[in-house]
Amino acid sequence: MRNRLSLFAVTVRLGDGADRSARWQSVVIALHGEARSDVWQESASFFLLESPKSARQLCDAIFGAADVYDDRDLVVVIKLSLRSRADRDVTEEFALDGLTAR
Repeated sequence: MRNRLSLFAVTVRLGDGADRSARWQSVVIALHGEARSDVWQESASFFLLESPKSARQLCDAIFGAADVYDDRDLVVVIKLSLRSRADRDVTEEFALDGLTAR
């Protein structure tokens, strides 16, 4: 049985650092590597793509393939069809849980 593709919204926030531009390029490459069709990217850090993975699987795959840091960078993946999401951010400043619990 073939995996069904789901539509995902992905946003990324990169922390400061001299290597920020290289980290950004690695995120874009990782996103395109995970997409099963075209990637929509019109704004600075917002992407739409299709994948057969869960939100957690896609988030972990992007975070693992990109050259990003656990202590300052953030990746948020939202599976639009199921309203499920996953995020990676070690710091507690990004309070998405409270916002999406409604």
